[in-house]
Amino acid sequence: MSLFHPAIQPHVLIFVDNKKLAACIASHLDSCLPPTIQNKGIVVHYHSKMPEKYLKKAHDSFIREDGICRIMVATLAQSVGVDFPNVKIVCTVSLPSTTTDTLQCGDRAFHNSTEDALFVIFYEPWIEEISLDNFKNFDMTDLDRPRMTLKANSQLHERAPFYRVKICQEISCTRKGFANYLGDQSTDGMAYITLTA
Repeated sequence: MSLFHPAIQPHVLIFVDNKKLAACIASHLDSCLPPTIQNKGIVVHYHSKMPEKYLKKAHDSFIREDGICRIMVATLAQSVGVDFPNVKIVCTVSLPSTTTDTLQCGDRAFHNSTEDALFVIFYEPWIEEISLDNFKNFDMTDLDRPRMTLKANSQLHERAPFYRVKICQEISCTRKGFANYLGDQSTDGMAYITLTA
């Protein structure tokens, strides 16, 4: 007998960088549920190329307290402009192109609440192999600077921006780093606890 019940599952929003990965992760997570509740809409994927009717149904099911959807895997485009008011855990898989995009993702965690929330950044092992010294050839004031001149066909590891690599590599207060990135010196700017693992 499974101890899992959808009503106790917090709302989780997982951001990925492409539609295929969103569908793959959603399918995998759904397959991990007890067989009797698989394919019931507890886990869904969500991206802008889907039919409007599906998007509305999935969104409504996710944001309603009594909605069945508890885990949504969405493309990064959904991190801006779509309201997800009751999300307890936000994850990003891979690197958004800018730190602002990362903050947009993280801001979805209890966006309109004073409750605690969790923002998790999953990244590829190659991030650890990039030297921060390689980012000195461009404008040092641009925290999203690349480490090399980019081409139309540059790979993800070549596009990794300085500050995203830095926050993944360093063991420090990520919230403080984000406050510095934004120039936020307010007391509220540091009113969060962050942990790096």
